[in-house]
Amino acid sequence: MVELQIGGEKCAVLPFTASVLKYLPDFDCNEKEQNDFIRELAVGSYLAGVNHTFVLLCDDKLVGFATFSNATIETSDKIVREIKSLVEYYIINNNLRLPSTTNLKIELPFRRLPFVLLGQFGIHKDYQRKGIGQEFMKKFVIPYSEAYCIENSCIGVLVHTTTAKNFYLKLGFVEIYGKGGLSALVYTFYSKILEARYKRFIQH
Repeated sequence: MVELQIGGEKCAVLPFTASVLKYLPDFDCNEKEQNDFIRELAVGSYLAGVNHTFVLLCDDKLVGFATFSNATIETSDKIVREIKSLVEYYIINNNLRLPSTTNLKIELPFRRLPFVLLGQFGIHKDYQRKGIGQEFMKKFVIPYSEAYCIENSCIGVLVHTTTAKNFYLKLGFVEIYGKGGLSALVYTFYSKILEARYKRFIQH
């Protein structure tokens, strides 16, 4: 459990387990896809290993939820160049010495890279337009995703949306794809991931 102060209320983020099922009938975010998911599909998706869900409880009420899974997506050449430059920077500026027999190559010969997918995200209609969604993202979704990526090899959060593009842009996401009303946006952590992994690498 993660305790948070959101919207002036004391809230808690909990893993989606049987203990939260009692809150589902009263949840309504005015979006059929998200309502159907949390009420009907979340249990099966979790048990099948497809994704994992966390719920936001405030004053003993289900205020929101977020669902995570793994994904890969073709990114831009710009992102690939930035990652390569960061790796080179750490090696050169930290004077990382390798055995003379080691031929270190800094290459990312592909643009399809791993992300944690924010598959579903919903906020109860009574709590919308109050900054609750942004706080949930800033205080849990993004920090959780960063920690997950450091441990499990991904470079950021990926989200697909047809209705909430501006919401994610305000949080610092960058659109990498947009067509027919569907946008794919990413929030990357690769500088923080590289820093954490570099520190671990030189300690062993």
